[in-house]
Amino acid sequence: MNDFQITNITIANSDDLGKGTNMRKIGYSGTFSDSSHVEGFVMMSEDKFMTTNYVDLKNIVATQIIKNLGGNKNE
Repeated sequence: MNDFQITNITIANSDDLGKGTNMRKIGYSGTFSDSSHVEGFVMMSEDKFMTTNYVDLKNIVATQIIKNLGGNKNE
């Protein structure tokens, strides 16, 4: 089992990606328990971003990373 710890989150301005869809690019960096390091970004709709509590943002990003890697988040 790998544990993933997000160590940094950056948020870019909202960009119009065409067809009237505004998205936020949310960058992250983090490490797994085996000391491997990963960096990347996920996209979040502007509407979802504006209704998300900033404290919950880390969990939302972590869940999206896990889904992108084909896994499931243990609660």
